[in-house]
Amino acid sequence: MTVRELCERMEYTEFLEWAVIWNQDPWGELRADRRTALLAMQFYNVHRARNAAPAKLDDFMLYRPFEEIEQPQQAATRLLTQAQAYNARRKVLSQWPR
Repeated sequence: MTVRELCERMEYTEFLEWAVIWNQDPWGELRADRRTALLAMQFYNVHRARNAAPAKLDDFMLYRPFEEIEQPQQAATRLLTQAQAYNARRKVLSQWPR
């Protein structure tokens, strides 16, 4: 599906709902990597030597997740501004003769 098709089929409010759900419980490869790293960490910690330091979850992560660059309120404001600009553009384009 292209971005244009997605914009035609999904309203902005539904997009925001999905964004909220993803922020609360993300899915995808990073999430799968964290689950696998958790299992590896637990296995290591159960079988480590008594005097060895326990492993941390990040010790088993293949990739480090991006650090949060903006606060959630900043992201919401940015998304709202982008949506308003997009809607204004669609309104202008819909008025052009075809």
